Amino acid sequence: PFHCLDCTHYCEQFNQRRHDRIRDCLIVYLRRFTGVAGTVTKEPALPAPNGHRKTDILFCKDGRNQYIDVALCNPCAPTYLEARQPGEENPAMDMRKRTKERDYEGLLPADQFVPFILSATGNMHEAARQWVEDSAQVGKKKATRDFYRTFCFHEISFHCAQQNARARMEAARRARSV
Repeated sequence: PFHCLDCTHYCEQFNQRRHDRIRDCLIVYLRRFTGVAGTVTKEPALPAPNGHRKTDILFCKDGRNQYIDVALCNPCAPTYLEARQPGEENPAMDMRKRTKERDYEGLLPADQFVPFILSATGNMHEAARQWVEDSAQVGKKKATRDFYRTFCFHEISFHCAQQNARARMEAARRARSV
């Protein structure tokens, strides 16, 4: 029943929409939170040995660049369950994070790359959660920081649930028509 959460055949449009809405949620979070103090660019191209590679977001503030790449994974997928390593609490998210880091190795300094990893259930990898927490420490009043941080967490959870439900309904519709 969970195959639809990462299906690249029948449900890809919903899973891509889930990714894009989470990316857009982060863009809104960064723009509202930082105001004129930082700039946010959607899908900037990076020079790569074999052409260009896109990250999801480039966030520039105080002369510091952060390239953010959103990735989701299905924690129930056999690929992740079979590859679980001892001591891993979230093997799917840990594997996705390692894959993203390898994908950008040599293209970006490690301190400029933010792999924003979530499970398809809306759970954030600890590094993604920490990035949201750290970005909320910069500027604005505490009440405003808390509001935008909470807004970000809730919006991400909402978009994950909404697109997962749509993917599941599509999978059920296709199963009935077979």
